[in-house]
Amino acid sequence: MSPGSKCNACASGPWHSFAELVNRVFRLDVLKCARGGSQRRWIAAITSGEGIAKILEHLDLPSVVIDPAPARGPPQPEFGFGFEGG
Repeated sequence: MSPGSKCNACASGPWHSFAELVNRVFRLDVLKCARGGSQRRWIAAITSGEGIAKILEHLDLPSVVIDPAPARGPPQPEFGFGFEGG
């Protein structure tokens, strides 16, 4: 079964493909080619981290996830950001 198709048990149920949900929310047809207007189709879903890293490295894109900076604290009242008493 292709990733965008529905199984027989779900055909009449509330299940929608990812492409249908994106279209409902953003009015964006992710399966339509932006250049030619033809219909795209899923050919693979890559879920292996190793496989994804190889593809990204081949494209000269970063394949290592960097740790985000820690969240900063709230503004300090002594700097006058609209708090009383400081």
